[in-house]
Amino acid sequence: MTVIEELREQRFQERLGKAKTPRQIEVMQKLHDDGKSVYAATRTGKGVVAEFKRYVTTCDPQKIGNGLYHWSIYDGPGDIAHFNLYGFRSVYLHPALYLELLLFPWLDRDPRIPNPYVYTDALTSYDLRDQIKEIAVQYRARVNRQFAETKKQRELAEANELAARYGMTLVPKEDA
Repeated sequence: MTVIEELREQRFQERLGKAKTPRQIEVMQKLHDDGKSVYAATRTGKGVVAEFKRYVTTCDPQKIGNGLYHWSIYDGPGDIAHFNLYGFRSVYLHPALYLELLLFPWLDRDPRIPNPYVYTDALTSYDLRDQIKEIAVQYRARVNRQFAETKKQRELAEANELAARYGMTLVPKEDA
């Protein structure tokens, strides 16, 4: 065994030591045997997927918890410069922003995941990517419509407030 192979095996054993379930260990070993640099996640994959679904169905950024935040930064789309969960929520305050600015551009690049995580329920980074994509595709149109309507209502309220400040009233255009 070469020095590089020994180091690779040593690193794998360290990562394997962080695994919490026998099934997680089994999947990590299989991916390692396939040549992947694999990591042990500390949460369930199902929990991350459920968190994402709650976020897109409620359009509430408070539904983004550590699971989705960490997946987004380390295991999913990545390349995010946020100091913490709260900064992440403030940027992706609506799932339309998350889907259109982060998730779909990443998915459209045909994401490769060279260093997958294995979650405690033995779901892998690949499984999460596929399940989150399925939910995103399912809810994309509804989320974007809701975002557009919310934006329209906010802008109309601001316009009415500005008009009222100058003693004017906005009225809808007759043929609109």
